Amino acid sequence: MSWFRASRPAPIRAVPAADFDAAARRDGFALDRSQQAAVAALTSAADVYLTGPPGRGKTWLLDVFAEALPAGTTLRMHWHEFVRDLHRLIRRHGGLDAAIDHLVTGRAAVCFDELHVDDPADGIFVDRLLTGLSAHHVRMIVTSNLRPDQLMPNPLFHEMFRPTIEVIERRFTVIELDDGCDYRTVAAHDVGFASGRWSTGSATGRTGSRPAKPVTASISGRRFSAWRADDDVLWVDFAQICGAALGATDYLTLAGRHRRWVIDRIPDLASAGREPALRFVHLVDVLYDHDIPVTFVADVAHTQFGRRGAVPAGTTRLLSRLGTLRSARQDPVEDDRQILTGDVVGRERTARSIPAHGHPDGVTKEAIGQLDI
Repeated sequence: MSWFRASRPAPIRAVPAADFDAAARRDGFALDRSQQAAVAALTSAADVYLTGPPGRGKTWLLDVFAEALPAGTTLRMHWHEFVRDLHRLIRRHGGLDAAIDHLVTGRAAVCFDELHVDDPADGIFVDRLLTGLSAHHVRMIVTSNLRPDQLMPNPLFHEMFRPTIEVIERRFTVIELDDGCDYRTVAAHDVGFASGRWSTGSATGRTGSRPAKPVTASISGRRFSAWRADDDVLWVDFAQICGAALGATDYLTLAGRHRRWVIDRIPDLASAGREPALRFVHLVDVLYDHDIPVTFVADVAHTQFGRRGAVPAGTTRLLSRLGTLRSARQDPVEDDRQILTGDVVGRERTARSIPAHGHPDGVTKEAIGQLDI
């Protein structure tokens, strides 16, 4: 049995709908019908679960909500980062209950972006987390590409997780956002992750600069091979970064070390193997969320990747994120000439641009130039 110390949360201040309208005008767009329904839920006192395909504005709505509350009263994190930090606190404080207590005491709300549950360990973790947060009486706002009943997609374990799904469906107001358009694909492609490239062939053939021998890199006591691993660039083959026993927490640490990435020799997702393919999904999650420019060099074209055969959960989200790459919108020949020889380095901090007819897809992040290896 778990015992959680009931804490007194910070008073929950209502976020007026006018804050969302003002943010939309600032970013140059108008809220669509499903986004207006989400605003109605977010301006109530309910726990809210925002779901829908990638690129519909879920993260933007979450960020407007979190930024409208007084500083220090909201915990807003990407799911990968939250899990990493919570595991660190579990080790420090001796258990999950104490770790949750440390994280949320004094908070009015917790906001989790990109929730997903892929295996039984995740399921147990989420179940206990919901129990702990309920004891603290904090408001929860969650985004996910999956409806609650789509979590834990593996049929071997889905029924085990159904009681938790039912808790989520009872506790949360579930709002589905889907007007049929992925606005990530119409946003600007000039900085950060979106300035990256997808090409076929070999990075070596374009640069002639691959070292004769790989180097050994380490993360959390585990070693893996890389072609380059310095403060600026991490250059790895798919097999090196996704074939090794690395997880989302390791990728988060590596994203903090290396500001530009090259991932070479990427096979088609269906032929990569289940675990390496799922690691690739998680890796792109991390690189996208940290807005890191990446050169992806693959065996198949972007338009064919992940679109046939058995692919892991999260592939739809993965393809949406890869669809933001500049090379997905450029002439491929021109893109090949630029792929690893960009001359723009260290652009100033800026927000992702929003087209006049488009919608936002993130918050202001550190923008960095395209690869210059």
